[in-house]
Amino acid sequence: MLNNALSVSLDIWQAARKDILGPPTAVVPDYTGITLPDENYGKVNSHGLDFDAHYNKSVNQDFSYFISGNFTYATNKIKYIAESANVPDYQKSTGYPMDSWFVYESDGLYQTQQEVDNSPHPEGSGPGDIKYIDQNGDGEINDLDKIRLTKSNTPQILYGLTFGGNYKNFDFSVFFQGQAAAQALLRPSGLNMAEEFFVDRWQKQGDNKYPRTFNGPTSRTFGPNTLPSDFWLRNDGFLRLKNVEIGYNFPKTLLDRLKLQRARFYINGNNLLSIDDFGPSFDPEAPSGTSTDGRYYPQQRVINFGLNLTF
Repeated sequence: MLNNALSVSLDIWQAARKDILGPPTAVVPDYTGITLPDENYGKVNSHGLDFDAHYNKSVNQDFSYFISGNFTYATNKIKYIAESANVPDYQKSTGYPMDSWFVYESDGLYQTQQEVDNSPHPEGSGPGDIKYIDQNGDGEINDLDKIRLTKSNTPQILYGLTFGGNYKNFDFSVFFQGQAAAQALLRPSGLNMAEEFFVDRWQKQGDNKYPRTFNGPTSRTFGPNTLPSDFWLRNDGFLRLKNVEIGYNFPKTLLDRLKLQRARFYINGNNLLSIDDFGPSFDPEAPSGTSTDGRYYPQQRVINFGLNLTF
């Protein structure tokens, strides 16, 4: 459109998959100790859209610019999976997305011993520990109190934005990327932990950011605070300034004197800024399997500069 200045693409899709491999737990529960081979019985429906657009414009001989963006939305729902008949409705996977979180629901931190004594709690709980909700009202906190949530660590939304241009001998480009509609489980484990888990721990009544000190003199956790719960779930959405680059192309008169075909000086930066709920200690793009405790080498902010020569 617009004399080829604007191009747009939109794909809307829906998929119904069946015969997905899974363990027949509804026939033979785990507690029997019998392992049967996976069967082709699972059914999952998914739908979404992919959108991208690109616009470029030459204002005059000296100045031109472009802008492009992409947006993806994708979600799924389990239509059938082998589940035991005695599984409570609030724990079933059917009707929820694949890999949705299965955790305890929390209600802040205990502030006094009286609060602990007057509510169901895991053994060893005390002031400063996480308060868990008794979902089935049996007066105990156990696996029957876990609930199924609607989100997972797989984002339902991905997006990006790139823009740049040329002005005389200068060129520039800027790239943003992000994701949304995802949750990550971020909790301490072992004796090593991020500093903020320790500094912001519960120490007196009114503190409510993190539970009291997690570990004693051994690697055993202090109390039930590291159970998987929504207390440790964080919004895994982010917007990151991924790359910025500015370049200068030397003029032809100078190139002829230097006997060069082309020469360009540039400076760029990567991972310059991130807007997220993870704070300075953690990275929302942590590799899968390492984001549960934050013990990984984070992405670095990198500044480069260089000179490209073509003889």
